[in-house]
Amino acid sequence: MVLGCRAPVDGAGGALQRRADRAAGAFLDGLAPRVVVTGGRTWQGLCEAEWIGAHLGRRGVPDACVVLEDRSLNTAENARFSAALLTELGAQRIFVVTCDFHMRRALSEFGRLGFDVLGLSAPSPRMGLFRGGTRAAMELASGFIQAQLPRRERGGAAVQSPRARKT
Repeated sequence: MVLGCRAPVDGAGGALQRRADRAAGAFLDGLAPRVVVTGGRTWQGLCEAEWIGAHLGRRGVPDACVVLEDRSLNTAENARFSAALLTELGAQRIFVVTCDFHMRRALSEFGRLGFDVLGLSAPSPRMGLFRGGTRAAMELASGFIQAQLPRRERGGAAVQSPRARKT
C-alpha cells in the first residue's frame, strides 16, 4: 500500500516520490507480490495514484503488479476504498508506505478494517522545531477531524495499471 499525497510540482522530489521509492525498493526486495497505490487528488492533470504508478514503473515495478485506487481523498478513504481491492487480492497482512509523521494514523485506519498492518516509513527530511511542530499539529488535527466526519461513499473505482489506462 502506498498512500498518496501532494505530487511534486516539477515532477521530481517531495514526499510522494519518497513514498514511491520506498515502495519500489520493498517490491524489488520481494516483500510483496503487488503494490496498491492510492490517491484520487489531481495535481497538474495526474492523480496521485497514477503518479505513484508511473514512478514505480520507472523504478522497475511491472505494470501488472500495480493496482490503482484513484477515488480516495484522505487517509480514511485510502483504507476504506483499498480494502475491497486488498480482500480481492487475498491480502491479510499489508505493508503501508507513507511518511514517518503520518504512519501512526495510517496504520490505525487500515488496522481498523481488520488487516494485519506493518509500516514501511518514507523518512522525511530533517526540519526545524517550528516547522516540525507545525506539521505534527496538523497531523493531529487531521486525525481528529477525520474521526469526527461521517464516512462517505463514492462510486466508480478504476482498478488497473496506470500506464494501461493511458493506452
